[in-house]
Amino acid sequence: MRHRADDHAPECADDLLNRADDAVVVGTWVWHGGAGDHVLDDGAADLLLGDASLAQTPVNLDAALDRVHAEDRCAVFRRIRQAENEGGPIVLTYRVETDEGVRWILDHGRIYAATDAAPAHGHGILIDVTHRMCAGGEASETDRAPLSPLDRAARHAIAARRAIDADGTPVLRQMVDLLMWEIGRAIARRIDRARGRLN
Repeated sequence: MRHRADDHAPECADDLLNRADDAVVVGTWVWHGGAGDHVLDDGAADLLLGDASLAQTPVNLDAALDRVHAEDRCAVFRRIRQAENEGGPIVLTYRVETDEGVRWILDHGRIYAATDAAPAHGHGILIDVTHRMCAGGEASETDRAPLSPLDRAARHAIAARRAIDADGTPVLRQMVDLLMWEIGRAIARRIDRARGRLN
């Protein structure tokens, strides 16, 4: 199940997954189906709520989408509700209004249907693809900063996700989704440590 929030987006989500050379993981999210709450890490809370102090605070979907661009919000809301009802992978691209300007986000996650052992739940990562969406081409060498091992791992995981999608093996999809989730969490922890050193 692949969804794009905005039909006028210049590239589809699959292309972004395959060509995310300038992408940066900015945060992670968890959805608890029983309560309907969305829990964001520091990066996601800062991006979507405009307040990193709200990290790990359960919020409803309306609050989580408050800074999504007005032209994208209805489609994003509809696609997320559909994914929460149906389960499976979810890939969305949408714009977020921030204090620094509009940012394009690739939202990649997975929703797990309810079972006898657990309620429906899900998790995902938010990837900033603003440069890709706005530039429409490769970044120049002068724009490229040295990549950390985690950043390289994130790029390889994104490429692996596309290849596994083409193969269609469900268990591999689950494994690479979990890998991307853990990479996102590790990057978020790294960002938190860097912020701590600056404070």
